[in-house]
Amino acid sequence: MNQEIQKTVGEGFKYVREGRILELSALPLAHTTLISDCFLAGQPITPDIRGRTLRSILRWSIDRLKPGGEHSWFSLEWRNYNTLYYFYFEGLKVAELAEKMGIADQTIYWIRSEAVTAAAKVLQEEIRQGIDGQRRKFYVLEDQYKLKTQQARKILRLLAAFEQSMPYKLISSALNDESIEIRNSLSELVNSGMAISNSNFSTILVHPEIKDFLALQLTADEKETWHTLIGAHFEEDGNYIEAAKHYKIAGNAQKSADILLAHNESIINDLQIEAIQELIEEFSQQELNYKTWYQIQLQNGDNLKLLGNLDGALLAYQKALSAEPVDLKSEAYFRRAKALFLTNLDEALAHFNYCIQLLEKSESNPDLLAKAYIGRAQIFLREDQLEAAGDSLTQASKLIQESDRGIYSYLQSAWYYLSIKNKDHQKAVQHGQQAWIAATEIADSVRMAEMSHNLGMLYAQMGNYDKSKEYLGKSAVIAQEIGNIEMLALNKKTLGGLYFMQQDYDLAISEYSEAWEMLVSMGNLNWQAHTAYDLAEVHGQVGNEDLFWEFHSKGYQLAQTSGFSGLAQEFEALRERLGIRKIDVALNERQIQVVDYLRNNAQITNREFQKLTQLSARQALRELKELVSMGLIEKEGKGRSVHYRLPTN
Repeated sequence: MNQEIQKTVGEGFKYVREGRILELSALPLAHTTLISDCFLAGQPITPDIRGRTLRSILRWSIDRLKPGGEHSWFSLEWRNYNTLYYFYFEGLKVAELAEKMGIADQTIYWIRSEAVTAAAKVLQEEIRQGIDGQRRKFYVLEDQYKLKTQQARKILRLLAAFEQSMPYKLISSALNDESIEIRNSLSELVNSGMAISNSNFSTILVHPEIKDFLALQLTADEKETWHTLIGAHFEEDGNYIEAAKHYKIAGNAQKSADILLAHNESIINDLQIEAIQELIEEFSQQELNYKTWYQIQLQNGDNLKLLGNLDGALLAYQKALSAEPVDLKSEAYFRRAKALFLTNLDEALAHFNYCIQLLEKSESNPDLLAKAYIGRAQIFLREDQLEAAGDSLTQASKLIQESDRGIYSYLQSAWYYLSIKNKDHQKAVQHGQQAWIAATEIADSVRMAEMSHNLGMLYAQMGNYDKSKEYLGKSAVIAQEIGNIEMLALNKKTLGGLYFMQQDYDLAISEYSEAWEMLVSMGNLNWQAHTAYDLAEVHGQVGNEDLFWEFHSKGYQLAQTSGFSGLAQEFEALRERLGIRKIDVALNERQIQVVDYLRNNAQITNREFQKLTQLSARQALRELKELVSMGLIEKEGKGRSVHYRLPTN
């Protein structure tokens, strides 16, 4: 071991016992990284600070020699620790220490020499490797904290609870003291580098590097009292996410959850949706009353859906399905149905139907019942069941007053879609404008973005491209403001369609491709399938057959696996319409098997294909349909006589 280090460590312990802080600061050890690593950023480095920091590090080195388990005066393992700590830091005399340890006085001198060597080895190893920096700094902060007055320590704990720059008025209010001593203590903390103030001393910030240490010093009463006071401060100031955080820390989870539920839209509009999610995930069912727990799950699902985490949203809604009150249970089924609409229409329809059954029986929530009718109608529209869609919308219309602008906008939006399906563009414009106006009146950003997009899409179909771009632009701006990635993607998709109609295929491919990437990242299978159709169509139009088949295959599979049967048929028709017969795409092993089989045999049935590939009946049918959609094979016959063969031309 370096003899110079051992010598300076010995001198250091001697100065600690004698209280000679300035001499400690002059030792070579006080100018190593052991010490400099423990200074606070921006802290004025005086000889006193340097000397006291070395004192703390020497105490740390002694603790590194401490054996595990209960303290013992007599165990050999505890001798090094007892000798160094109690002699140098507690100031026991040799005779007192020897008596406690049950040994002769002269033995203490021999043990002390060995202990100093052991401590020096610890310090030398730490200089070389620096693996315990965080713990070393904790020792330094602990000693600096103990040197402060009782009032200064209390102020530090309060500042750490607030975390941000704390107004002076709130400090005096929390301490219930406006005396001059508070300002003196604050000045002392700022001068020592443990706190930071603005120029006129009206706000104070605890040094960021000591927050974690100070958080451990708060008493239970201080945590409850101060965090409640701080929560009320932020609530009054309109900073609801911070208010909710502090009420939760204070132990008032119910108050925290109530604030999140009451001000969720405001928090999201401030782009703090990730922060609200982190807080919601900390709640346990035992902390909240029955109703609030389920309301939080519903809100959590909405927020996760907005973030594009559809799986998380479905799980949150699923938790709320177990609620016993009809209003909560039906709301959970409705919101889960809306989320499932993006991935599985069959499940979505089942959820809407069950929601409707609950509400028709209870007659408890006509507004939600109307929304459920509209949601069901949207599924019927997707499946081209236009008469059923109209019936559902008529039922909804009986429950909705025009003065209720929110749900009225929702209804007009659905009538817009039905008018589009019926190819009645003038009626669609009327319903779309009504939906837009109602949403604007109540500042419903989500609905405004949706209807702007819809009107942009409609005007594109009507050939009014300038009007179309105007509305798509409005929708994109609103979607960007509220962080709605899905709506941004749909605007890209529609803009791609506009360019496609103008035969500007390069721009169409660019917009469609951006939409595709966004939708894939969100896991939105519904719109992925439709955008894959768009990409297949435009690539087929310009003769990019490889890319045509890539997106045709992806889209067709998505349509099949997600239950979008109407769209699957559109994929089959697209190939025929574009006249694309020959493909040059990578087939899976089973598809290659069936093509090779048909080169040597006139036909193959589903059962023969199952035997050939060891697939289930359903999977075999899906793969045969995919081969038909690619134009590789053709289907003949009906019922049990169905078989497949190679194309005749």
